[in-house]
Amino acid sequence: LMVQAGLRWFVTNKLSWNQYNRMPASTTWWEGIDGSRVLAQFLTTPREVRHLPFPTNYKSDLSAEEVVGTWTGNSVKDRVRDLLIAYGYGDGGGGPTADLIRKARAYGAMPGAPRVVPSTARRFFETLEEKSPELPIWRGELYLEGHRGVLTGNGWIKRANRKAEALLHDAELAVSLAMFAGREPDDLTEAWRLLCTLQFHDILTGTSIPEVFDDAARDFDRIAALAEAALSGAVGALAPPDAEFLVLDGAPLPGARFALLPPGAGPVAENGVSLPRQTVEDGVLVELPEGAPLSARILKEGGPPAEPDGRRASARMTGDGGAVLENELVRVVLGGHGMPTSVFDKRCGREVLKEGECCNRLELFEDRPISWDAWDIDIFFEDRGEVITELEGMRVIEDGPLRAVVELARPFRESRLVQSVVLRRGSARIDFETEVDWRETHLLLKAAFPVSIRTSRAEFDIQWGRIDRPTHRNTGWDAAQFEVPAQKWADLSEGDYGVALLNDCKYGYDVLGDVLRLSLVKSATMPDSTADQGRHLFTYSLLPHPGNALDVVRAEAGALNLPPRVFRVSGTWASDPSPPVSVESGGCVIETVKPAEDGEGVVVRLFESRNAKERVVLVPHPAVKSVERCGLLETESVPLPIEDGRVSFHLRNYEIVSLRLRL
Repeated sequence: LMVQAGLRWFVTNKLSWNQYNRMPASTTWWEGIDGSRVLAQFLTTPREVRHLPFPTNYKSDLSAEEVVGTWTGNSVKDRVRDLLIAYGYGDGGGGPTADLIRKARAYGAMPGAPRVVPSTARRFFETLEEKSPELPIWRGELYLEGHRGVLTGNGWIKRANRKAEALLHDAELAVSLAMFAGREPDDLTEAWRLLCTLQFHDILTGTSIPEVFDDAARDFDRIAALAEAALSGAVGALAPPDAEFLVLDGAPLPGARFALLPPGAGPVAENGVSLPRQTVEDGVLVELPEGAPLSARILKEGGPPAEPDGRRASARMTGDGGAVLENELVRVVLGGHGMPTSVFDKRCGREVLKEGECCNRLELFEDRPISWDAWDIDIFFEDRGEVITELEGMRVIEDGPLRAVVELARPFRESRLVQSVVLRRGSARIDFETEVDWRETHLLLKAAFPVSIRTSRAEFDIQWGRIDRPTHRNTGWDAAQFEVPAQKWADLSEGDYGVALLNDCKYGYDVLGDVLRLSLVKSATMPDSTADQGRHLFTYSLLPHPGNALDVVRAEAGALNLPPRVFRVSGTWASDPSPPVSVESGGCVIETVKPAEDGEGVVVRLFESRNAKERVVLVPHPAVKSVERCGLLETESVPLPIEDGRVSFHLRNYEIVSLRLRL
């Protein structure tokens, strides 16, 4: 029953409610972006839809309407005569009652009615494969035209989820690196089980009652405690005796890093080279040069002052009440209202924003869905809205050399928003670090960025890949995608230029024409009357980039979501903190480094990110004695030869591969 209910939920949540009568078939192969296929039966619907299209659903009561409707909605009756109907009492996978069992038997005595046979989801799909080998293929996304609000509502749990994922990612990396120093791996199974439980479809979505979120908050605290304990033990194994700080770099792609040392920290050096530094309010900011990602970096005391190299981030107020932030790559001009009126890219002499427009426009909309308050955002939400323009104050709080920051404070209605606009040297990424004291209900807050880009498709980050969606509303299908899910970024690119909108804990985007928007806060009152009340913390970023360069976007999004973790250390074990494996192929991204489930070595999970077929060359750590290609469950393995200290194999488009490294 768990498998059956879970499978049905997965399939129905991808089915477009507007599209059901135009689906090629009710049973089909569903093909993903990497070319792999899953056999699926879609929940088809008769045309006389009253409100919700569930004549068949994941908790059928086996009424005649639902049983007969399952058959009449079948659009491939000539090929598929066995259909799945998931029956049971109650939401979320309830069991059958005696009444439901009697109903199922009754259909056997009804002339002309479908026969109902108790079975399992596994047997159903095995039957499909046996009897129906020739089935159509549906490629790509099946967008759900409903429940768009779950991407944003109860924002605290979205943040807690993203931060817990990052913490466990880094803990597994640290534990794996410590295994190279001979330390036994910590078991993080309990933490992962808790996190997966919290990703249930009415918890992470923010669509439960307050008591559920009280439990969830305690579980997130437990996850953090388990992960921090594993991190602490691993760091002790990685630091040599003369180290002062260890910096864990969990971002998957290379780039310069900015690490925050504790207040009062003195000059530090890496490999004998002093690091540029800037004293800031909450510590000492140091810039680490580009190094190997997914590794630990050792900082030691002293060293001569870093040589100036001419690069600098700066901020200053202007005579008209605005401000300017600038580095060697971009110049950002804030108007007297606090919104950027210009983002100029010095690399190519180009204005990023649409002519005459401001960006980081904070838009506030009335949000009163017809049916499902916490679940939905309805298409008419833009009918009543306003832009937050009131500015309580604007001031420069940091003026380089490594980082420049302008702080804005905005009161609106009963709430208050404080935002730091941040620019670092060497990067075109403009961060909007935001704290909101939210006291509103039935209002939706979005950040809008009109940019000077012309394209018919936008690209969005998904797990282990990316997906494109229309920037127009030519058809009903296009118009239905007025709010779309994504992970860490969305990007608009034309032939030689692009602009991305990154985030560190949000999931709801929309794009229309040349305007990218990110949903920030949604304040429903049912079923949780306290939803989104109080303090919110989040960061989103504008990233202009020359070329259609999604590698740059992915790298900056990784750096935003997985910033360096700094540990003051007094280690006793000397070890090599270099990464377990490095990549010599540009399109291959190592996303995860973790201890093997059975403790035998380290598992590295990677994927092809450019929609290309390529030969991958990996350089394993010297302590690796063998490399094996394994599956997700780490049960089977195929040895890969190590030749001249390298391992090579071929990746298909967006293919995901797991490798076991034995030490």
